[in-house]
Amino acid sequence: MYLRKLLLLSLFIPSLFTAQHWTDVSKDNSKSFFEIQEAFYQSADGQDIETVKGYKQFKRWEWFWKPRVDENGEFPAPDHYWKEYKKVSKDRQNSSQAKSNADWTPLGPYDQNPVGTGPGMGRADVVAEDPNNQNILYLGSAAGGLWKSIDGGSTWEPKTDHLPTLGVSGVVVDPTDTDIIYIATGDGNGSYTGSPSPNSAGVLKSFDGGDTWQETGLTWSVQTTRTTHELVMDPSDHNVLLAATDAGVWKTYDGGENWIVVQGGDVDDILYHPTDPNIMYAVGNTFYRSNDGGDSFSVVTEGLPSSFSVGRYGIAVSPDEPDWVYVLAGNSSTSGYLGLWRSTDSGQSFVERSDSPNLLGWNGDGSDNSGLA
Repeated sequence: MYLRKLLLLSLFIPSLFTAQHWTDVSKDNSKSFFEIQEAFYQSADGQDIETVKGYKQFKRWEWFWKPRVDENGEFPAPDHYWKEYKKVSKDRQNSSQAKSNADWTPLGPYDQNPVGTGPGMGRADVVAEDPNNQNILYLGSAAGGLWKSIDGGSTWEPKTDHLPTLGVSGVVVDPTDTDIIYIATGDGNGSYTGSPSPNSAGVLKSFDGGDTWQETGLTWSVQTTRTTHELVMDPSDHNVLLAATDAGVWKTYDGGENWIVVQGGDVDDILYHPTDPNIMYAVGNTFYRSNDGGDSFSVVTEGLPSSFSVGRYGIAVSPDEPDWVYVLAGNSSTSGYLGLWRSTDSGQSFVERSDSPNLLGWNGDGSDNSGLA
């Protein structure tokens, strides 16, 4: 699951924004919708626009935002939807129809004439299981919200349709009370894939199995365009959680009421040692290690490439070999495969295992020099 996160699409814009990834440009608050749109179309440089790498991802982004910007192409403030959600929720509580729920039935059309592969497909980023009931599952999607199944996945029910952001990048179920659920909002991989909803509202908490939600102390303020990548709970203390975000690693000791930053930087993933909760690992384009359960982190460099050459890391551990840690790196300059490294001493040092073929390349046989990372 962790390594899969590294396999994400990359597209560089050589004109107008000096070879910046168009999704990086889209995160720049000074750029309007029309400027970003123009940058992408200029990147075609005379070729058929539909053949430009990342075309589908851009069209999703364009389709979503076009009706939501103002006449000047300015985007709404990141917390606009959250404020409106709270206002509508309050109005509904005071309304006689507060308890009514509409049941929708699809009317079609059902036939599709796809222009390419995978019509109608979305992206599921995270799955969590109720630790006390294997039939209860939660699925977080990039732009479709949180879904819940109580029959082992046979049927699903949406749980976040009325929330201000439909991206869910992390789900944690409290093992001491499984009605308590935390979600990391926003599409943590959105800046890489052209998701329309990468922005995070922070971490939300439910006390009733996902039927209703409330803010925690990690709530992004006005004019922030933050992304939350991962959310984990201390296996030895259900009140302790850590969130990996583009604004560092945040930690709470009181079930989400208060949060502090324990490590700065853009952190894409975080996880615990399989058997020792005092040891933690976190990665962005740097490898971080903690010996104190995430109270502090230190940078590990032994055996690893320079952070300047790494676009981002993917990370994985295994209960079968709890002291082993694998990291897969994308190349910062080509977005291709930089290499795979393994640690056998709980992340204190690494040895390279491979650097070819280009596993992250556009060509299936790994023969090209560009990539998807």
